[in-house]
This record gives sequence, C-alpha cells and structure tokens, in this order.
Amino acid sequence: MLFNVMEHRFTVPQIAAFLDEQRLSFLGFELDPKVVGQFQQQYPGDAALTNLDHWTDFEAANPQTFRNMYQFSVRKNEPSPR
Repeated sequence: MLFNVMEHRFTVPQIAAFLDEQRLSFLGFELDPKVVGQFQQQYPGDAALTNLDHWTDFEAANPQTFRNMYQFSVRKNEPSPR
C-alpha cells in the first residue's frame, strides 16, 4: 500500500489533541447509522456522540468502525470574554 508523501495517519486521541491545540470543537463523525446505533447502545450518556474518549474505546472494540478514514466535522471555538 502506498501513501501520499503528505498523508498523515492519526488516531482518535491525536485528533482530540489537535482539536484542543487549534481551539476547535468536535461536532461528530460521519458514520453509517448502524454504527451510530451500536455506539449509542454502548454509551447512552453521550447523546451528542462527541466524547472522543468514548470513540477511542469504541474503535478499539470495533476496529472496522473507521475502515477507510475518519470523516468528521468541527467548528471554531468562540473567544473567551475578557
């Protein structure tokens, strides 16, 4: 398998660190509804599906979750009031 010279392989914890460093909020992964249902059964308290620690654990238990690549949305955090 060949990868583009500029391609980087990230883990969910690395993505979380990058988002924190760049002051971005994770909005969620784009996944098959079946996977979302499985995640919700395992983590019913994560209604927004945005806890990246939960996704790390879920992926470890279900390694085919992100077969090709991570696809997700983020938004820029609002600046803190002074």
